[in-house]
Amino acid sequence: MKNSNKLSKLFALSILTLTLSSCGGSAGGGGASEQGRFKDANVDGLSYTGSFPGITEGGGKFNYQTGDVLAFSVGDIELGTATAAGIITLNDLSGKNANQVSKVAQLLQSLDADSDLPNGITINAAARAALTKGTTEVDTIITVLAATTPDFLGDLANLVTLVSAADSAGTYTQVSKTNADAHLLETLSCAYSGGFVGTQTAADASTKVAFLINSDGTVKMVNAAGTTDTGTVNISLAGKPSWTHDSITYTLETINSLSGVGADKQITAERIGGELDAIYRFTAISANYGIFTFDVAGTNTAVTGTAYNLENDESFPITGDLSDTGALDARIEDGLNTALSASFVLTAGMVGINGVGVWSILDGSSGIFTGSGCKLN
Repeated sequence: MKNSNKLSKLFALSILTLTLSSCGGSAGGGGASEQGRFKDANVDGLSYTGSFPGITEGGGKFNYQTGDVLAFSVGDIELGTATAAGIITLNDLSGKNANQVSKVAQLLQSLDADSDLPNGITINAAARAALTKGTTEVDTIITVLAATTPDFLGDLANLVTLVSAADSAGTYTQVSKTNADAHLLETLSCAYSGGFVGTQTAADASTKVAFLINSDGTVKMVNAAGTTDTGTVNISLAGKPSWTHDSITYTLETINSLSGVGADKQITAERIGGELDAIYRFTAISANYGIFTFDVAGTNTAVTGTAYNLENDESFPITGDLSDTGALDARIEDGLNTALSASFVLTAGMVGINGVGVWSILDGSSGIFTGSGCKLN
């Protein structure tokens, strides 16, 4: 009888444990953890909330659960909130106008511990510890960031002096509004560039369509009729990037999706390829094939990507290598062993190709591809 009572208690305890677990007793709320990056360059050292709160690290990386709204801050200075996604940029921060976004960019860039933005922004622990409410310089910055006016005046200089005194390991330089805006716009232009595939609907008929958005903002569209230049994306510090062509207004709804609306046409498209951890992003277009995307870590490394064939409406993986001289040797895994070759040129901020790239199949079919790219991370 005593053993029976013990078994009953153990059974009841097991049921209680299972019930608590099913009610979301874990720190992550029971959902899967995904990873994203916070960008004005990649920013390490920001605190963030959500299902998996922490500090951005490893190139601006943070963990989140789909549906999270994340609040970002540096020390006691709140930067704003954004819906969680694979990439969050400053113009994703909710409710901020261009002046406020610009000031956040100036702040983060000025807090970079080595004042070397091309290698990312790192905000050291000592700097974060100095950014405490109740400190005159910090309280002033919090007030100025909330204002919709454009100028820090001398307030940012005072904060840089405060942080420099607190963190002897860092080398801090105040970044001007002009330079901060230019850097952020370059980051945004690269993040939004790439290949997008979707559908154009008009008069109850649907056709496939693909877009190449270059890092300089120029856009090419390819459909059954061929390739068309369709304008230049207007990317600003606040609001969604957009452009208009042939009476259709296109909008980049997110980093990974675009829409188009005209009097009698609607377009939706989603990004193909675009690895989060790619160092360089390159996208190309071929009038007689479709769109190629390449994710590149550097010379003398493996290359991955996606090929989209417009005629067959199919996507295939790309695998290959980039030699130490930039020669691309890759294959499309489409059952035809389609070969891709080009001469890539990688620089500090951009990636391009000498002349044109070539795709070819053993049956003799071939074509050329052209495109551009940029340094994503």
